This record gives sequence, structure tokens and C-alpha cells, in this order.
Amino acid sequence: MRTNIPAVFFATTLFGVSACHTAQQIEDQPDEPVVQSIVDPNTGTSFELELGGAIELVLKSNPTTGYYWYITGTQGTSIELLNEAYFADPATEGLTGSGGRQKFTFGATAPGETTLQLSYQRHPEDVFESLNLDFHVGR
Repeated sequence: MRTNIPAVFFATTLFGVSACHTAQQIEDQPDEPVVQSIVDPNTGTSFELELGGAIELVLKSNPTTGYYWYITGTQGTSIELLNEAYFADPATEGLTGSGGRQKFTFGATAPGETTLQLSYQRHPEDVFESLNLDFHVGR
């Protein structure tokens, strides 16, 4: 059987160069951004974030009572809302009115300070709880 040496050499060289290039690309990629998860913080709590990082703010909620967490104000532009979702807690079959969690995901988009206000309310005149949270985004 006759082997085509140049073709084998070319294929081996091409594969080797491709594999080296892929390894270099992986080494050059920056680390994944850090995602912090914060559950039911106290008002006045401060958080440190890295630029490009994210924070998941998880709050107890029970919209079956008419109450829901709302973002009622922000001062600063160092974070932005990326996502907001509600997750019901597992409940016994036939049981209605069980609560769950609201999850707000914020991205750290610019260095600086941001204060975030949230209210657990039915409507603006019926506020059950308020949170003021401070975020510092570093470079």
C-alpha cells in the first residue's frame, strides 16, 4: 500500500496548528464575570461589584396577596437591570396562596456608585416594606 507522505504531513501540520491556535484562544479569554447572589438583604446594605460582574437580588414575595417588589428609584448609573423573574415555592397540592421569590439580576456596567430603592407594595399608597441598597462598582 502506498502512502501519500505530503498529504499526511499537510493534514498533521494543519491539525497541529489548529489545535495550538485553539489553546491560545482559550488562554487569552478573560475570566468569567463574578455573579453574586444576595438573599433578603437588610436595608442600607452595601455591595461591591467588579465591572462586568452581576448580582442576583433574591427577595421573599407572595403576589397572591397583591404584594410584589417594585424598583421605585435609582440614583446613579453603575448598574442596570438585566432580568426580573418570580419563582413560586413548592406547595402542597391544592394549597393556594403560597409565596415564592422574586429575583432581580443587575449587571455592573460602569464604575461608580448607585443607590437602588425597592418597595414591597400593592400600590404606591400601600407599601409594606422598603429597601435602600448601595452598589459600588470598581474598575
